[in-house]
Order: sequence, then structure tokens, then C-alpha cells
Amino acid sequence: MKSGIFCLLGVILLGGCKNMEETVPGFVLVRNGMPAAEIVLAEKPTRSAQFAAYELRHCVKRMTGAELKIGSEREAGSGPKIFVGATDYAGRNRFPADSFQRQEYAVKVIGENLVIAGKDQPDCGKVSYDASDLLKMKGIPPMFSEPGTLYGMYDFLENSLGVRWYNQTESGTVFPSCGKDLSVRVREVRRSPFMKYRIGFYYPGRYDTRSCLWLPNTPGFTAWQQAAYPELAARYRNSPEKFQQARAVMSELFLLRRRNGGEESHCNHSFNSYHDRFWEVNPKRPAYFESKRPELFAKTEPPLKPEQMCFSSEALLRQVMTDADAYFKGTPPPGLRPWMWGERFFAVVPHDNSFFCKCEECSSFEKKHPRQIVFHFVNKAAREMKKQHPDKQVSCLAYAQYLSPPEFPLENNVVVHFCFYNSHEPEGCPGQLQQLKLLERWKKEHPETPLYLWLYGCFPRLFARYGNWFCFPGFHAREAEKQYRLFHKYDIRGIFSDGFDLETDAYIQFNLMDNPLAGVETLLDDYFRGMYGKAAPQMARLYREIEQTYHNLKNYPDSFHSRQTFEIAWGCLGTRERMERWKALLADAEKSADTPETRHRIMLFKKSVWSYMLAGRAAYEEKMREPIPSLKVPRVPDAGGDPDKVDWTKAVPMENWNVRGTRVPYSRKLGGRLAHDAEYLYVELNDPCDTSRLVTSAGVFAYDDWELLFARQRGQPFRMYAVSPKPHFALVAFGEVNMLPKIGLPLPDGIYARSFKESGLWRTRIAFRFNTLLDSPLRLREKLYMNVLRITNPDLAKVRASLDIASWMSFSTVNDPARLAELIFE
Repeated sequence: MKSGIFCLLGVILLGGCKNMEETVPGFVLVRNGMPAAEIVLAEKPTRSAQFAAYELRHCVKRMTGAELKIGSEREAGSGPKIFVGATDYAGRNRFPADSFQRQEYAVKVIGENLVIAGKDQPDCGKVSYDASDLLKMKGIPPMFSEPGTLYGMYDFLENSLGVRWYNQTESGTVFPSCGKDLSVRVREVRRSPFMKYRIGFYYPGRYDTRSCLWLPNTPGFTAWQQAAYPELAARYRNSPEKFQQARAVMSELFLLRRRNGGEESHCNHSFNSYHDRFWEVNPKRPAYFESKRPELFAKTEPPLKPEQMCFSSEALLRQVMTDADAYFKGTPPPGLRPWMWGERFFAVVPHDNSFFCKCEECSSFEKKHPRQIVFHFVNKAAREMKKQHPDKQVSCLAYAQYLSPPEFPLENNVVVHFCFYNSHEPEGCPGQLQQLKLLERWKKEHPETPLYLWLYGCFPRLFARYGNWFCFPGFHAREAEKQYRLFHKYDIRGIFSDGFDLETDAYIQFNLMDNPLAGVETLLDDYFRGMYGKAAPQMARLYREIEQTYHNLKNYPDSFHSRQTFEIAWGCLGTRERMERWKALLADAEKSADTPETRHRIMLFKKSVWSYMLAGRAAYEEKMREPIPSLKVPRVPDAGGDPDKVDWTKAVPMENWNVRGTRVPYSRKLGGRLAHDAEYLYVELNDPCDTSRLVTSAGVFAYDDWELLFARQRGQPFRMYAVSPKPHFALVAFGEVNMLPKIGLPLPDGIYARSFKESGLWRTRIAFRFNTLLDSPLRLREKLYMNVLRITNPDLAKVRASLDIASWMSFSTVNDPARLAELIFE
């Protein structure tokens, strides 16, 4: 690639400035290649105003080559001026700094001058702006500062000058090329973003992981990232650390320009440090421990290390309020960072599991008000908060088991973040419709409670990551338009969008968070024309076809509720015929591309999306070629349901265990055996591991456990039995009860287990009665389909991932009935 195609901040010059086509005379910034206006700041400008001035000067220089002067009011000369921030001139002309509300800004032509001002945080720290060396860029306003003036400047740059920030890479910013003259028709506004809390992503340094379908640290991701930042890669060829630092600055700038941030009102699981503080010493964080306080934690049956809090505990309430008081005084307790929930909010949210307290008081409340004890506790905390900090608010999630609105009113200092975790599922699928009805109920039953949303743009990619397979991309722009119009109707205050499947969706949704009524077709047309020029028709069609394929429920099995699987991804959506058609579309786009910039962007799409889809299709075809074992299970003498009485020497072995989702041999030599005596199926499972590191969870899931899947066919309905080292059991049915995708069931009679922790070996033996194994009795002449997974805790597995999973069947993963082994009973 020739050097000089890309500028360091990602600028591509396009011919034709649409604002120059206006017939109405506009505001002149550059004439005959020379500055025709100057930028004027207050004597003590805020950081927001300084950065806004530098951004304007940089953009104008990239468009025309002319460099506008930046000075103070005292230094200003004659002629047109652009007053940026809280200048005296703005104050005299109806725009004093104290007249703006939070995040509000104004863009206004006054005589021969232009005013761009807004609500700014009173931070006058120095800004160092160096577009040629990103590592020298200092003083960038934080995403949760109050940068109203900067928001106003970005409005002006986008809507008057025509600048576009499509993505964070070196080819993601587009400037109109206007020759030696720049005269614009100014869009005058006084406004603020509709959503007050707007998060596409928290961490700029990791934003790339949301722009590429490939997982981080894979060859596919690395190839895309190196191609996306060619100048940075060349400059820092011998310094990977500096490459990543400079790339992170580019992402930080992009997120700021897309107005990522706003009101700091985060909410998430808030008791994560309590085990380290009040249950037992964590060797990794010994300083956290204060004292053993079991009264704070859930009571379990049988008694185990609790994984949840006791929300009827007055002691827990007192501790929460002690923590809140310390937090608002700026000295948060261990495990909490200063202002991690925002300066006005304190989060009260259970752990991310369903293993709630079984004490008498919690159980009694649960019977009267099912799944509402969390909000009962939140209300108690809110009432105490009014006494201690009347100007603060308690934030909580509506999530999973407690997604439904409570029957009782919430206190007026409570805000709710509704977790719409099926937001990015196919339009109209049962799971999504169910959650939309719950959101409607929240608005109707609690109209005065401020509502925020979590949107799960990480799906379906996160499902694929957990299962170690390739997903079909869930392009979402047109469905997002429908959803955001609903969010506007419901007056949603803010959105945390947990990732995007593609930079196109990021561009659309950043715009919709600012203005939910923006027309998505117009935005998409702008995006594809700006990014792909003459190849726009083919790239837009490719996007639309993938999007329509993903959202058309006719492409899914009749039993589909929500959540994509590997079989759905490539057996139903990314079929061979569709992939061939899309391959031809891409080839046609490449033929139409008439500039190096357009060809480069198409290449990046191929590296970030298309190569991933090709790999998914290839993996699926490999999986389809892989045979699924069929085993004859020998009959042994009657053992009466006692697995220790089985003659295991006659059992059939369960061999060749794999890393989940692959046929790669698993690191430990797992094994097992199967036998039956006509009344019971007997299963022995063996793991050669350090048994001192085994963990038994209160709810059995998520580790350590064996998970045994049984069905009459390869598909739903099926049952999954999980057994822990104790051993304790849990049973979940998929598609068995009212076609629900997942529901817990009580353990049926006729299941017995033994667990042995021998030297370097965890051995589990289980007896399943055929009459109760499934939803109806299983006869010996029937076939049974089965798989087993081993879920290992990270400490034992010595992996950085949250879960380490092995599967008996190759190319299989959690909750996956597609490749169950066939069992034939002798």
C-alpha cells in the first residue's frame, strides 16, 4: 500500500462538498486557500472548549489546507470569528455558560460571527493536541465529563461541514474535499442528546474487539487489526506496546466524537467483593477481608458456600448503607472504585446467578411476592438513602429472574436499568416479544421510575464465544430503528449497548442514542456512500441480505425461542447457496471500487466479517462430515440402582473427549463407562485432576460439574442433569414444558450418585431409572441420545477464561443437543 493514502487520524478525502452546493450564501471559513475566520476562546477556556477549537482547526486544515488561528478574546482581530465555549461574546448574546442544562449546546450565527457553546465541566486543564503523533495527545476530555461545547462542535462539523466518523480505524473518518474555499450553511441548533446516558463501550483500548467478529488474540483478529491501522503498524513496527497505545487513542477519540458517555449512571452486580470481605480470606486479595459475617449471605440447601446474599437480612441492609455512605464521601470500601456508579448513584444488584436465599423469611416473602425480594430490598435501601444522602439515588437492574416489575411501588429515588437481553435476537422471536411486553409493563406500572436499558449487542457473538463456535452475524440497523422509536415513546433515559456486530451497526446506534427518531435508511445510505463510493450499492445490498436473513423467522426452526446455535448459524442462515451469492456480491463490489480507499475498506470488511463467515461455514461442513458415535450399552446383572454394585468391567467405555465445539483432544484424559440392568442406566465418569481444587457451587452450575444431556432425538426437548463433587444434582429441561427454552425441574425419584475423590482422580458414579430419566418412561427397545460435558473451574483448569469445558462428543458444546451419541441397549 502506498504511504500517504491515510492520514494518522483516519482521514480520507472525498471529492465534492455537499454544503458547497447550497445556493444560500453561508458562513465563510476559508477563501482562496487562506483563513477567512479565526477561532476565539475565553481567557480561561475549559478543556472541552480547547479541544473543540483544535478539532475544528484540524478538520478545516484537512479539508482545505488552511490553518485557522486560535486565540483569546483579548487577542482577537477584526473580521468573522468563531466563538467557542464560554466567551464574553457568547454571554452577551443570550448564551451565557449558566444558561445551559446538562449536556446542552448551541450553534448560532450572530451577524458575521458564529457561536458554538454549551454546558462544560469547569475544568480548565491544558490540552495538548498533536494530530501527527497520537501519543502526544493529552488532556482529551473524559467521556463522562460535561463537554457541551465539544458536543456543539461535533454537531457543527457533522451537520454543517459534512465530516463523518464512521469507525475508529485509519480509514474510518471521511472529510469532504472543498478545494481552496470553504463556505458552509450553518445548521443552527440548541439541544442536547435525547439519551442522557449513552454507552457503546466503556474501554477505548478494547473497542476493536467490538468491531471485528474474530475473537481477540486469534490470527483473524490480528490480521484485521494490522490492516485497519497500516500507518500505526508501520510506525510502531518494533514497538507493539506503542502501537496498541496509539490505537487506543484513536478509539478514545472516535468514542468521544460519537458522544459516547454523558450522564455517569452505571449499574451492575454490586456485591462482588462481599465474599472477600465477609466470608473468607481470598489469597489473591487478603487485604479485603474484614470479618466472617455469615448473616449477610444466602442460606443454602444443603449448606454450602453461598453464591447470593440474604435480602431479608437487616445486617446486610446496614452494611450496604455503610458502604454507600463511604462511597459518597469519596472513600469507597474494598472492591468499589470512586464513583464507579456515578457521583449521584449507588447500585444495589444481586450476584449474577439464581441461587437465592432459602431462609425462612426470604422463603416466606418469595411465596407471597414471587421474584420480587430484590426490589423489596432495594426499596429498603432507598428509604435509608433518603435519610443519609437525600440528593442521591439507588440504581438497580431488572434482570433475569427479577426482570418483571414488582407489584408494589418503588421509592422515588430508585432508578431501574432494564436488561433487554433479547434485544438483538431476530425480530419477533418469542423471547424478544416476551421481554418487550415486560418493558411495556414497567412503563405502565411504574411510570415515574426513570428507566435505562441494557442492550445486548454482544449476542449472538457471545454465545458462539462461550460455545467455541462461529456465529452468523446479527446485523441489526433496521430493527434498531423500530426499537429506538419505542424507546423514545417510553422516554428511556439512557442506554448501555454491550457491543455491536459490525461498525455499521455502531454508527447507526450511536446516531440513534443521540436522536432516536433519526431515519435509519438515510443513515445507511450516508454510511455506504461515504465508505464505499461506487461500490456502495453492492455493499449495501450485501448488508441488507445478511440482515434480512438473520431477522426472518422463516429461516429458523419452528421450535426457535431465542439464542442462535451453530446448527442454526450455518445450517439455516449461512447456507452454501447464500454464501455463494454473497461471495459474488463482494466480488462485484471489488470490481466497482474505483479508488484505493474504497478497495481498502472492502478488504477490511472481508477480514473482519467475511473471513469469519467463511470459517464458520467451513467449520460447519467439517462438523457435518464428522460421524456421531453409536454405542451398544451392555446389560449387566441387576444392581438394584446401586452404582457401586455394577460390574464395571463389562461396561462400554466413553473415550476420546474433546475441547468444546471442536474435535481437538481435551488436555486431561477424561473417561467414563456405561452399562444398564434393564431398570437403571449406570454412568461412571472419571477426571484425573487435583481434587483439592474442586469447587462445589450452591446451585451446582457453573462449576465444577458433569453435565449429562439426555433426549429421545437429537434436538429439543431434552434434559440436562448436572452433578457436583459433593455430589449434588440440578436438573434443567429444554423445550419440555410449554416449549420454554430452559426451565429448572425438581429431581425425579430413582437417581442415585456416589462421588469419590481419590489420589489425583475424581470419580462419579450415577444410576438413572429409565422410568424417570425423561418426561415419560423410556423402554429398552427405544434409543436414547446422550452427551456429557465436564465444566472445570478456572483455578483447577489454570486458564484465563471464565469456563473450561470438555465434551464427550466432538463439535458439541453446552446446551447443545445436535450431536448426541446414540445409545442402543442390549
